[in-house]
Order: sequence, then structure tokens, then C-alpha cells
Amino acid sequence: MRNLKFAAVGLCAAAFTAQAHAAEMHSCGDIPALPAMFDVASATVDDIKLTAGEYKAYQEENTTYIDCLKNTAKSDDIQSMKKKKRKKAMARLDDALDETVANENRFADAFNDNFMSWKEQREKATQ
Repeated sequence: MRNLKFAAVGLCAAAFTAQAHAAEMHSCGDIPALPAMFDVASATVDDIKLTAGEYKAYQEENTTYIDCLKNTAKSDDIQSMKKKKRKKAMARLDDALDETVANENRFADAFNDNFMSWKEQREKATQ
């Protein structure tokens, strides 16, 4: 029974160490949060302009985040790791980069689709 307690403590410590190492390896912060999308049914031109402005600010924040990921990948901390550890660290950075780029692209696509729907609804209402 005593050995089981030590094993459980050891597993918890290993998990905590892995989480701490991941946080140390990647200090760029959280992936930037997407802005809220305008409501197609009730949006005004000002609402759409506001969303577009918030998206532009998001893109700037995203660019800073992406630059941080790239710089972290080139850092001495990563490059000096042993091959297996470096490969895992680079995979985590790549995953964060992929998620960030995918978020930005999905939002841009959704914005364009919503804008076209909004425009069509507006045209129908004026006919």
C-alpha cells in the first residue's frame, strides 16, 4: 500500500513537471481570442464596421503571437534541447501556430459569408 502512495505522488509530480516544462518552453501566452461576430439579422453598417475593426486588432495581436512562436522555435532554449525533446517542443509550437492560423482563416471566411448574407437580406428588404 505504501508503494502505491509513493507511485501516485510520483505520477502527480511528473505530470506537474511536464506542464511546467510546457509553460516554460512556450511563453507567448494564450492564443488570441477571436472578436464577436456581428448578427446578420440585426446588424447595422456600424456593427459590421466595428466587427471589421475588432478583427483588424485581432490580426495584429495574432501576428505578434505568431512572431513569438517563431522566435521561440529559433531560441537557444529550444535549439539546445536533445533531439527527441526538441521534436516534441517544436510539435507543440507547430500545433499552436496551426490553430492560430486556422482560427484567423475561419473567422475571415465566416465574416465574408455573414456579410454576403447581410447584404442579400438588405437588398431583398429594399425591393
